[in-house]
Amino acid sequence: MNNAERAATNERLYSARLQADWYQQQVEAGDIAIRVLELACGEGLKQQLLSAYRCYLLELSTTYRGDQHTHLSAESLSLTGLHCAELNELLVLERSESWLSELLSNTGNPPNNPTPQTSNAGDIQVFNVAPTQSPISLDRLKYCYLALKKLIDSQRSHSEEW
Repeated sequence: MNNAERAATNERLYSARLQADWYQQQVEAGDIAIRVLELACGEGLKQQLLSAYRCYLLELSTTYRGDQHTHLSAESLSLTGLHCAELNELLVLERSESWLSELLSNTGNPPNNPTPQTSNAGDIQVFNVAPTQSPISLDRLKYCYLALKKLIDSQRSHSEEW
């Protein structure tokens, strides 16, 4: 595997772990409600995990002499013509109902047309807007971290055996 890409993947995984550990400390301290932590911080942890996954895709691409572009998913990497067992495993996880497909799902889309509501506040128009963030629970994000780390470690060890 390419050392520079591997280091970048490891750095992102480590950052995600530090963030997850900090969130766990906040939960245990009980100063902030879990739901508030999930809303305020869950998206950041999710982005750290996605960044680690994208770095790993680049690591795979570089290892197998593919293109040097960042890909958002294994699906987009497979369109470049790269074929390997690791990529096939990632494609299966992305296409099935798995922790990886959940992590890659776009849960933060804003609504298209908020509905105006009548207001008693004079000229201020009030809109009834549905929540734009449907966070993954912190427990689920921690699970995604562990699963991603295990998957990457497993795929790396198989590649090194060859």
